Amino acid sequence: MKTATELLPQGLDSWFTRSDTDGDGQVSMSEYAVKWDGDVAKKFQQLDANGDGFVSANEALRSAPSSRR
Repeated sequence: MKTATELLPQGLDSWFTRSDTDGDGQVSMSEYAVKWDGDVAKKFQQLDANGDGFVSANEALRSAPSSRR
C-alpha cells in the first residue's frame, strides 16, 4: 500500500511536500503558514481554487509557474 505522499503526481514544487507535514497529500491553511497577513491569505486563496481550505496536489500543479500561460 502506498502513502498519500507516494501517490502525489510528478512535477509538484518542493514547497508542497515540505508544507504537507501530516503527509495526507494536501496542504491545509495551518500547514501553509504560521503567520497570516493579507498577502499570505491572497496567495492561499489563489492556490485553493475550490475554496475548501486545502491546497490539493492538482491545485498546486495548476498554479505552478510552468503551468501558467
